[in-house]
Amino acid sequence: MQLFKKASWAYIEGGHAETDVEPGVKSDPFLMHPIFQHISYRLCDDVSKVEVYFQKKGQVDEIVNAEHADDDDAWTDVESESETIVIPLASSGTLNDLATIPAVTHFRITIEEWRLGDDETYTLTVENDKGVTVSDVFTQMRAAVTHDAVETDEGPELVVEALVDCVYEGFGAYKRTGKTLSTYLSLGT
Repeated sequence: MQLFKKASWAYIEGGHAETDVEPGVKSDPFLMHPIFQHISYRLCDDVSKVEVYFQKKGQVDEIVNAEHADDDDAWTDVESESETIVIPLASSGTLNDLATIPAVTHFRITIEEWRLGDDETYTLTVENDKGVTVSDVFTQMRAAVTHDAVETDEGPELVVEALVDCVYEGFGAYKRTGKTLSTYLSLGT
């Protein structure tokens, strides 16, 4: 069985359920795709610039699709002597995988950051009626932050301008209710 490849609308045991749920909130069980733990991404970048970092070859073997094993581009850095392995997300074989098990149709992301002005939060929702994919998360997040404006201390700014040079550090404080997942995005500089 290959997890994250085909939509399942029910929770399937196949790893460990996410435990970083929002404090004091009951969440339906789910699994996040493990690729999200290995991503390097600047908020304004195109999905083609998203990189996947691994510390050991064994982690790559867990995630990279067997069908891409003969793809020289996907394995160039894997064969190096370095302990840190970097491959483009597009070459990882996971771009079109579902972001969660069970599949969610709405992936609500909240960013809390002092540079966003008085409210200090910005929320966007990634949507896909067939199940939100890894690609959907990064392409729709980029589209939203390069289009939507927030009121900052300097006046209205695009989210991406307010958060210039911010990088993805991961999701946390999860809550899944039915086909909707809510999470917070941690940012670094």
